[in-house]
Amino acid sequence: AILAIDAFIQWLTKFTLPGPTRADIARNFKRVQQGNRTVADYISEFNNVSISIPNLPKPFLIDFFTAGLRAEIFEEIRNHNLTTIEEARSIATTIERKLLYVNRRQGDTHVARRES
Repeated sequence: AILAIDAFIQWLTKFTLPGPTRADIARNFKRVQQGNRTVADYISEFNNVSISIPNLPKPFLIDFFTAGLRAEIFEEIRNHNLTTIEEARSIATTIERKLLYVNRRQGDTHVARRES
């Protein structure tokens, strides 16, 4: 799911936020990127940011989460019709495991070819 920025801004304007501003919220989420870390490490940081915004609608939370994933994981997860953040976390972890398995298998194949 792609985040509809207009819908997000519309949601944010309904609230007077004590503490962080709308721009702070968007900036904080945008800073949380998986990079070279595991999905588990990314989830941990993402949770630390998202916990400060308890009433964020689920679709926005899911979109922010998926947008911060590494490209290869994002490419696979965006085809899913995610309905909860828990589902997004679980599927991202599964995709990561699958990619690690494939990369290891390809590495084993390359080693075998060099030895031949």
